[in-house]
Order: sequence, then C-alpha cells, then structure tokens
Amino acid sequence: MNDTDLPQPSLLLIAYASTLKPGGDTTLLDQILTTSQRNNDAQDITGCLGIEGRNIIQIIEGPPAAVEALFEVIRADPRHEGIVLLHRQERQKRLFPGWRMVRRPTTDLYLFLENAKVQPFRT
Repeated sequence: MNDTDLPQPSLLLIAYASTLKPGGDTTLLDQILTTSQRNNDAQDITGCLGIEGRNIIQIIEGPPAAVEALFEVIRADPRHEGIVLLHRQERQKRLFPGWRMVRRPTTDLYLFLENAKVQPFRT
C-alpha cells in the first residue's frame, strides 16, 4: 500500500478559546448562535459553542477551506479578544454531524475533544 491508497482527510477541526469583551450579554450570545447556525448550514460547517461567564470555547469542523475562512472571520470579530487556538486537526469523521452549531457547557466540549482523541495543538 502506498500513500495514495490511504484515505485522505476531508475535514478540518479547529477548537479555540476567547473572552467576550465587557458589555456582551446572553442576548448577544443568542444572536451569535443563531447567525452561526444559518451561516454554517450554507458552508457545511458543524460545531459546538461553550460559554462560561465571558469565556468562550468553540469547536468548528467542516471542509478545510470553509473552516479556515470562518476562523479568520472569528479572529477579526471585535466582540471578543484573546483568541487562543487550542486544537487544529484534519479528520475523516465529524464530531458533531448534524449540529450546525449548538450551545453546551464548556466541560462538555473538553470531553468531546478528549473522547475523540483530538490531539492538543502544539507550537
């Protein structure tokens, strides 16, 4: 078997953490979630958003070009700061099939990543 016979990753998963800037509230977060669901559907992106206080953890997955483009939009979003890339991994299978974007406790997101054996991002 040579390298061309191996399955090629067809998905990219990115997980990041950030802090919502002061003044953000649950109404803003609900708007972000609703907008994400609509936009992610059009881009074939799935994922999960965890919020605890002003701390955000989000996992996005889908076609690599779409996920990279979305992450650039997220990094430029003035509503949050201190964005830290936690994980970046090419994958064959989605963690969240059918979840255009859902909100879960942040502890759930860490468990999803651990159970899927997603390796931490290292510099």
